[in-house]
Amino acid sequence: MELYSYIDSNYLKGERNIISLTGGGGKTTFLIGLSCFLKNKGKSVLLTTTTKLIRPEKLDYKVDHIFYERDSVLNYKPKKGESVFYAKLLDERKCCSIDPSDIELLSHLYDVIIIEADGAAFLPLKLHTQKDPVVVKETTLTVMIMGASGFERRVEDVCFGSCKEGLADLSFYQALIDDPEGVLKASRGDGVVIINQCDEFSYEELLNLKCRYRLLFASEREDSIYEVV
Repeated sequence: MELYSYIDSNYLKGERNIISLTGGGGKTTFLIGLSCFLKNKGKSVLLTTTTKLIRPEKLDYKVDHIFYERDSVLNYKPKKGESVFYAKLLDERKCCSIDPSDIELLSHLYDVIIIEADGAAFLPLKLHTQKDPVVVKETTLTVMIMGASGFERRVEDVCFGSCKEGLADLSFYQALIDDPEGVLKASRGDGVVIINQCDEFSYEELLNLKCRYRLLFASEREDSIYEVV
């Protein structure tokens, strides 16, 4: 089963869709993969952030246009089948958040907006603080990502924001789902949890996880779903 087609068919509804990505272990991969899928279907897509993103000069987002200035992006009329990157410049390596209030204005220009709304310092798991994630009120779908690569490894090595010790076992993954500061924090609209990296790492024990949202055991890189729970 193809991951991006599944997300499109089951969660993208109506003329305007605003997707916020949270968690760890694959947000940027998902951002690029879903954008390319939707672009190939003839959708106009905006990629942006309410936290930070690597600059397009350092990472290929496979977009048609890049904007760093608010007036420029608001005055641009995207074509169908076109993807656009918009964020503010921070430094030589990263961009930072746009003004969240601009999402409403931009939503009238694009079929789909995909927002990287969280940061995890390239770790597969995330425990949030009071300041994150930054999920805008206009969000129609929250995609929450957890990496299977963290399973049975030391918590301090795989979970951003956690001060616990021990292994990231099934109970730890479940605690991240249940914790108010865990993976489901700040979700809006529809929601889905992706257990990513299942093409590379064992996930069978993680099939016992319980969540109020649907769990997709998948590989974003391979565009594949292996199990739906």
